Amino acid sequence: MSQFSMQLPGASKPKPPLNIYTGLLFLAVVTLALATAFVYQQATLVAPEQGAMGALSLQQEGSVRLPNAPAP
Repeated sequence: MSQFSMQLPGASKPKPPLNIYTGLLFLAVVTLALATAFVYQQATLVAPEQGAMGALSLQQEGSVRLPNAPAP
């Protein structure tokens, strides 16, 4: 039967081989994981006593002053 390219009804489809897109997806996931680890490490250097999320709250509310802004 296989000589006529016929497939049995219960047979599973052949698994496709890994292609370039699978490799690129894996590379993108690894790169994003490394970038996340790098940003986390740098954030702990900015605010070491508060942890990585302490870098988000370095300034108090309303304490930002722009040099060329008109006075309120």
